[in-house]
Amino acid sequence: MLLTGGCGKAVGQGDLPPLPAGLVDSAENPLGDAANARMTHAGHALRDRIEPQWGHLDSRLYRLPIERCRGFAATVRQGIPAGWQEQALGAAARGMASVAFARGGRIIVYLWSTGVRRDGCALAILHN
Repeated sequence: MLLTGGCGKAVGQGDLPPLPAGLVDSAENPLGDAANARMTHAGHALRDRIEPQWGHLDSRLYRLPIERCRGFAATVRQGIPAGWQEQALGAAARGMASVAFARGGRIIVYLWSTGVRRDGCALAILHN
């Protein structure tokens, strides 16, 4: 999968915030080719915008269960540790939403599809 990277520290380890509860690890395409194509396009567009400032971003793909898709941004905001500040990224690609937090030179971005299917929605977590 193009969007998945494996370098650097994993989310929830070291100095990165913990993973939100209930995520399903999805090394494979979690919701079909069309959803994967939208996620890949949105991920590349996001990287093009923010990597000049934050450096290379590693990422991991997850499936967000259907009951967690709506209201996910609020859930993430509640779980971010003290000291992390929300960052404005500008508008996400059509059909996508994102929220980002930074502390020092670190950034973590949650990028997810807003089109909920019966299996849930795709979520990419990008970080430097």
